[in-house]
Amino acid sequence: MCCALLTGVHVIRRPPGAQLFRYWAPKDLKVSGVYRKGVRAERELVDMLWRKGFAVVRAAGSGNMYSPDVIAIKDGKVLAFECKSWKREEVYIEEDQFRKMSEWQRRSGALLYIAWKYPRKGWLFIPFSLLRRRGSKYVISWEEGKLLGRNVL
Repeated sequence: MCCALLTGVHVIRRPPGAQLFRYWAPKDLKVSGVYRKGVRAERELVDMLWRKGFAVVRAAGSGNMYSPDVIAIKDGKVLAFECKSWKREEVYIEEDQFRKMSEWQRRSGALLYIAWKYPRKGWLFIPFSLLRRRGSKYVISWEEGKLLGRNVL
């Protein structure tokens, strides 16, 4: 059985035997290092949630849409995650994306989190509502996230 991945106008076939939940990608697919790091973090989160018994969906290309990066469901509980993999002391969301995500949360009724992976420190799951406005962005620091974050797994 073969699975196809659509990228623009190209159809790339997953090699037979390649695992679905691993970090397979075509070798000739040109993407930036930042994009790859973000995708790796999203896929790591998907794997973690799957192992904890959640049904999980990763919304590829979600940054250009109105939906979060990862949606997880277990026992009727719906969690949604906007993933960030940053080695900075603060994580931020642009105002337009914050507005779109807030509307998505209102419509879906899901609990929306920032899933922040900080290299060598681990993951924080911060309720979206805890981000505070600063200029045209919504931000939270790593230290605030450690105090206010949730153990959602």
